[in-house]
Amino acid sequence: MVQVVFFLLTLLGVLGVMGLMVLYPLFKTLVGYLEVLRVVSPSERIEGAGEVIPGFGGGKASL
Repeated sequence: MVQVVFFLLTLLGVLGVMGLMVLYPLFKTLVGYLEVLRVVSPSERIEGAGEVIPGFGGGKASL
C-alpha cells in the first residue's frame, strides 16, 4: 500500500516537473508577445512594427 502511494507521488512529481518545463517557456513567450502588442498597439505605428517586433521578441525569448 505504501509503495503504491509512493509510486503515485513520484509519478505526479515527474509529470508536474515535465509540465512546468514545457509550459513555462510557452508562458514566457506569450507574455513577451502580449508586451510587444501593448507597446506597438497604436495603429499609426504599423510601418514601424516590422522593426519593433523581431528585436523585442528576440530579446524576450533569449532571456
